[in-house]
Amino acid sequence: MFDVMIGHELSRWAENSLEEWVEAVEEARLLPELQIEIDLSAAGQVVLSPNQSEILETFDSFIEGVESLASTFSSIEPELFPQPEIPEEHLFALDSELVMSSKERLRRVLLEDLQEALKVVDAYSAYEELIAELTPPESAEEVDLNIVRDFLSQCAQRLEEVGRVCPGGIQTRLFFVDTSIATRKLSAMISQASTDCLLAMSQELQRNTEDIRDAYRSLDKHFNTPENDYEAERLLRMVENIDKQTLDPLEARISQLVEVLDFLDTSMFLISLDLRVEIYDLRTKAPDVRTDFRLLCEELKLIFEPPAEDEESDE
Repeated sequence: MFDVMIGHELSRWAENSLEEWVEAVEEARLLPELQIEIDLSAAGQVVLSPNQSEILETFDSFIEGVESLASTFSSIEPELFPQPEIPEEHLFALDSELVMSSKERLRRVLLEDLQEALKVVDAYSAYEELIAELTPPESAEEVDLNIVRDFLSQCAQRLEEVGRVCPGGIQTRLFFVDTSIATRKLSAMISQASTDCLLAMSQELQRNTEDIRDAYRSLDKHFNTPENDYEAERLLRMVENIDKQTLDPLEARISQLVEVLDFLDTSMFLISLDLRVEIYDLRTKAPDVRTDFRLLCEELKLIFEPPAEDEESDE
């Protein structure tokens, strides 16, 4: 008798409480603010965190927890009346139909409420492929700054677009959807692409500077005094054509070094002081080397092309 009365009251209380809680979820009341996030997976895909299935399972687990808790209430009559013929049983169990209908109602309201969050996920997902296509231009000895400018401009445009997708997140009836993580990570990927481009340019700038420096060092060897007439004559033939064949291309490359350096400065990319000094030293050295070779050429011509003797007319 006692078990029946107490079991009935507990059952009614538990089922009413469950009904009220489900209604509170349906009407978006009596709940603390629930926060979910839009994030990037390890594979770089935009995802809801926790995802939709995990959210549904979490709410299901609340009901299952109540159902499990109900099974822990045992009959009290065996303790009040310690008679061997009175078996120990559970006081009550939740109505299985109520449990199923409660889960279905929660699932319905959650799926409807999450639609808005999933639309934001789709909006961010649209940039997955666009960001993956942000491949820096290939390194080349002669950098096409127009191509680089277009690439950096594209990165800046994507960065601005991502920042406008859903700044500050959104509030649905049941959840606050935090978009700051997705925005930050996607923006970081775009920024990394532009940084990689500038880094590749700086590395190519370093290599080209070293190549030009080595080329000028090899030219310095020609200023040594020829040991014989054969070497002197061969040197003369070489220096006569050195302007167009060697010096002009080197000076053109130096001009591009300076242009790339200025571009990197404008792009706020840090260049080492040593590299900066070396480039400006090369720019200063170029006209001096040209002058030295011109003087050398004139000296060699004096050796192999003596001035013509004055012709005196016989009277």
